[in-house]
Amino acid sequence: MSEIGEDVIFKKENNRIFSTSQNHVRLSSGKSGLLIVKLRLPQEELIDAKEFFESFKLSEPVIVDIGGTGGINCLFKGLSNILPISVENKTYFELSVTLVDKIKEYVEKEDNDNDAFGHQCVGCGLH
Repeated sequence: MSEIGEDVIFKKENNRIFSTSQNHVRLSSGKSGLLIVKLRLPQEELIDAKEFFESFKLSEPVIVDIGGTGGINCLFKGLSNILPISVENKTYFELSVTLVDKIKEYVEKEDNDNDAFGHQCVGCGLH
């Protein structure tokens, strides 16, 4: 059994990546596959993160791999402003990246289009 790694990796279609420690990442999810990635980065990582995320176009694909557990296929939706904060007399920078999990978005859409049995009837014999 493999162990979960320490890094969160964001990967663009052109194989460009941004990687940071899980200690710098907080995730929250919402309806329709919305995924908010909150980053609290030291200054030495901020430049790479800013260049990486500011290069995205709206709805551009990105893969998120948390600790080597496998990629989550997402679409980029937006980037917050970068805010400096102080934690234990050390300066960090916070930003939020808004993504949509393509699988959850698809399942949610399918669920809305389906009947009470959770599928689209095409003469399948369940009725």
